[in-house]
Amino acid sequence: GVRGSDCVVLAVEKKSTVKLQDARTVRKIVAVDEHISLAFAGLTADARVLVNRARVEAQSYRLTLDEQVWFH
Repeated sequence: GVRGSDCVVLAVEKKSTVKLQDARTVRKIVAVDEHISLAFAGLTADARVLVNRARVEAQSYRLTLDEQVWFH
């Protein structure tokens, strides 16, 4: 990825899919919150667990402190 002063650009390689798999369903970059995205490599099923956990944590933070998650 490339990091700027107020942005980050993530890119992924489009892999070939097996015959029975729809290429439109393979996503390696997902939204966690309105301003947070997450990129992963490896098995989608394993990453889905971590993505869901990150989404719950972001929602919990927003509901508890009434502001978006910020990090440096």
